[in-house]
Amino acid sequence: MRPTDGPQLNIAPPGWERTYAPLRDAFNHEHGWSCPDDPARARAQRPGQVAYIEASKLRAGLEHEADPRTLIHDYLVQRVEHGAVKDRAEVVSAL
Repeated sequence: MRPTDGPQLNIAPPGWERTYAPLRDAFNHEHGWSCPDDPARARAQRPGQVAYIEASKLRAGLEHEADPRTLIHDYLVQRVEHGAVKDRAEVVSAL
């Protein structure tokens, strides 16, 4: 099919999220699944590609290095839990 042949299929038209969200929420409620928009389920750090790389190294039995982002995240979480960091300025100075 060529672009000049008439109407085209757009599987993600503008505003598709407004139409899809109620359907998603209905299925989640019906089956007892958790809602992906729930703020309580939000992660402080998203693993990204590093998680896949580490998992493949573990499966292969190779030694893996700690991810710098994870080390910084763990350090800052520890500082916050101990009350040493209370705002953004203290986070910047801790780094």
